[in-house]
Amino acid sequence: MSEDAPAYNPNTLPMPKLGYRMRYKQASDMIAEQVVTYLTVEPATENVEAAWFAICGSSEILEIRDQDDRTLWPQHAALPFDPDPPTTHRATPTEPSLTIDELVALSYDTALDHGWWGDRDDPDPINVGEKLMLMVSEISEALEEWRNGHELTDVYYGDDGKPEGVPIELADVLIRIGDFCGRAGIDLDAAVRDKMVYNNGRPHRHGNKRA
Repeated sequence: MSEDAPAYNPNTLPMPKLGYRMRYKQASDMIAEQVVTYLTVEPATENVEAAWFAICGSSEILEIRDQDDRTLWPQHAALPFDPDPPTTHRATPTEPSLTIDELVALSYDTALDHGWWGDRDDPDPINVGEKLMLMVSEISEALEEWRNGHELTDVYYGDDGKPEGVPIELADVLIRIGDFCGRAGIDLDAAVRDKMVYNNGRPHRHGNKRA
C-alpha cells in the first residue's frame, strides 16, 4: 500500500459477500489472501468490521476486491493479487521467519480459539498419549503424500482450498508440537538450543550409528 494511504477507517468497509477477496495481515505479520466462501454473520448486521473479522480472524484488513477483481476498499489500493487464489488464505512472509516461541504461542492460541482445549479460560488437561500420537500421524500423512507421487516440495490445494502436500503435513507436525508445548508450558526454544549444543559435541555419526 502507498505511503500516502489514508488512515484505516472501518466505516468505509463494504459488506462481505460470497466471492469477495481480501488481503489481510495475520497476528504473525504474515500477509494472507482469502476468498469469501461462507458468511458467519448475517449480512444485515450494522457492524461491517465484525463481519469481516468473523471470516478472517484478523484485526488488520489491507484490501478488498469483488468477484470481478475490482478494488472495493481502499480506493487507492493497487496491489497485485494472485490471479488464481486458493479459497483459503495463502500466507507469504513479509517479515523474518517465525521464531520457535512465536510458533508455540500461535499454535496454542489458534487451538484455544477453535475449541481444541475446551474452555479457553479453563483448558482441558493434556491427554499426553493422544497428543503425541497425533504428531506421529502427521508424519505418516507426509509419507503418504510422497508415496502418492507428490514431490517433497509440492504444495497443492483441494477443491475447498485446503493446502496439501509433504510441506503442509510437516507444518502440521510443527503446529501440533507447538500447541502441545504451549499447553504444557514447555520452553521448546530452550530445549532445542540445549540439544543442538549437545549434538555439536557428539562424535562422528554419534558413535558410528547406522541411522
